[in-house]
Amino acid sequence: MSVAHWLIEVTGGPRLHTASRGGFGTMVRAHGALGITEAQRARWVSHMLEACEATRMSRDFVAAFERYVTGGSHLAMRQSQVAS
Repeated sequence: MSVAHWLIEVTGGPRLHTASRGGFGTMVRAHGALGITEAQRARWVSHMLEACEATRMSRDFVAAFERYVTGGSHLAMRQSQVAS
């Protein structure tokens, strides 16, 4: 449920992820030892955008969401390399 709660929260819903798992620091620690590669990061972004397409999200939403998940995934990848 953590990814679902994260997605709900980052799209303006209740702060379920922060309440149940913690905030930004928790996210950084969770990705710390993963050693995420560029290929894995790009594939995750692709899956997220495919889900937007499959659920017929508006173009405006998808454009904003793409910027958010691209930037966030680069941060998660960098963090995963620093701590691994």
